[in-house]
Amino acid sequence: MAKTPQDFINAYNGKRIDYDGVANVQCVDAKKQFDAWAGYPVLPTITGWADGYWWYRNSQGWGRYYEFITNPKALRPGDWCFWAIGSRSCPSSHVGMFVGYANTAKTAGRIFSENQGTPNSGFSTVTINLDICGAFRPRIFVNTTNETEFVKSLYKNILGREYDTGGLRTWVNALDNGVPAKAVVSSFFDSREYKNKKKSDAQFLIDCYSGYLHRKPDKSGTTHWTKVLAAKGRSAVLTGFGNSAEFKRILTKYELV
Repeated sequence: MAKTPQDFINAYNGKRIDYDGVANVQCVDAKKQFDAWAGYPVLPTITGWADGYWWYRNSQGWGRYYEFITNPKALRPGDWCFWAIGSRSCPSSHVGMFVGYANTAKTAGRIFSENQGTPNSGFSTVTINLDICGAFRPRIFVNTTNETEFVKSLYKNILGREYDTGGLRTWVNALDNGVPAKAVVSSFFDSREYKNKKKSDAQFLIDCYSGYLHRKPDKSGTTHWTKVLAAKGRSAVLTGFGNSAEFKRILTKYELV
């Protein structure tokens, strides 16, 4: 059975663990305990501070076990957030697991870790401002099936070809980092590859239906969008499709809303 962030919380909530036996209970002990629990390598921070994991993420090879997230408004439960020394909300480096947003503006989050608030305290959940330098997304929690299938559909329905691995990874990561799905779709239409196809206006509309709505055009819709295209151009058509209720239903299907 797959592990979940809640499984980790249930296993360690309220416990006080000095994993490495250094400097009593610290937030890095929480990160190390998680790595051991997840079956990942338990590594030092190089700098001795929690944010060292973030700054040396590539040299330590963390990309094998985590995806890297830079947008604090695109966090998911289970992401491990890093605050740098001297940040606005934290006087020293800190690391903790994101549980959920604490406000609608997504500027604060509930964080599960150790040594939070009370010195050398055990695992607990507190609210912290999300002025982070970045976050690790554990690959054991990542389910990119929906994002992957959505991006694959864009290659097929807009560019008329199978995806390439590098491009697929780039666009899935963009979605993971909070780039709106409608912006990703419009980027396919704005790409040099699509523009080099020199599609007619009629074919462009067919591609819009296929790319955004995953279906063939209907007569009344084609009449409407042909008028919009003639009056305002292709960018207006892309905006219209991207804001349509039908496209939002497609995104709901892929759990991208």
